[in-house]
Parts: sequence; structure tokens; C-alpha cells
Amino acid sequence: MHGCFEVLHPGHLTYLREARALGDRLVVSVICDRYANKGVGRPIFNELERIEMLTHFDFINNVMLCDAENSVGIIKSLRPSIYAKGPEYWCGDDTGNFQLERDAAEGYGGRVVILHGDVVYSSTEILSGELWRKRKEAA
Repeated sequence: MHGCFEVLHPGHLTYLREARALGDRLVVSVICDRYANKGVGRPIFNELERIEMLTHFDFINNVMLCDAENSVGIIKSLRPSIYAKGPEYWCGDDTGNFQLERDAAEGYGGRVVILHGDVVYSSTEILSGELWRKRKEAA
């Protein structure tokens, strides 16, 4: 798996567990601060803090920093049999990097899996209060 993991939330927990269940090991790459592209003053937590938070999940075998715009280099280096992405990719939420990552994984015979997860959360919505407003309106 690869992502920013700016604000860990229940959606992350769900699909990280789902990804782990797909194979023998789960390696997570965290995009470095300079490529996070989340806006001014973001990510809220720096890359080392985000990595440290993920290392406390006992079902994640390794967490590594990705110092690139996408995870293509890590995919080519590790050659995982499965490359998993979060459920937001069902909706076409892509910066253009996902196709490059898909091509890298499928290029050596790896399989790309978009996870299901029950709810797609957004760190941006959480930080802006938008998620709270949506939940209040739905109640």
C-alpha cells in the first residue's frame, strides 16, 4: 500500500487490515512531505510522525518513506505480488500516478487490488470539519 496517511482514521484501519489479509506481509509506503500536495501547512503531521503512527499497527510488517511523486520505484524494487490501493480509487480519485503504479506492478506480473472498505473518509474533510457537518446533517 502507498499513501499519505495524513490523519489516521477508521477507514485506514479497515483497508489496511483488508490489504494485510491478501498476502503474507504488508508493506506500507508513506509519501514524503514535499510530494504530499495537500495544501498550505499540510500535511499536518510530518513524514516521520506519519511513519511512526503506522509502525504501531502489529499487522503491518514494514513502513517505509517514499521520496518520490509516486510509488513506482518502490513497486519495481520490492515487486509485490499484490499492490493494494484504498477504496477512493473506485471513484477515480487519481492524481495520474495510479496508472503509472498499476503499469509498474502489472509489468512484472503483479496484481493490483482496489480495496472495498465500508466508508471512504477524507483527511481534508476531517480537518476542515466537513465530515462533522455531513454527519450532523445526516443525523
